[in-house]
Amino acid sequence: AELIAGTMRPEPIDIIVEGATDRDSAKDQARLLEWELAGATWWLETMWDALDDADRVMARITAGPTVPA
Repeated sequence: AELIAGTMRPEPIDIIVEGATDRDSAKDQARLLEWELAGATWWLETMWDALDDADRVMARITAGPTVPA
């Protein structure tokens, strides 16, 4: 109805979800898969508690992304 009324655009939009994951966690991999299946197109890895800990942030970046199961 919104599309017909002209208030909704027909092109797809990105859905961004943020959170923290552990690269090797099966639980986090399953959680990412749930978001992906629900339509999320981006995952924003956040480390708000590590803003003053460059070594911890670099270690997480070096570990690489958590891949959905």
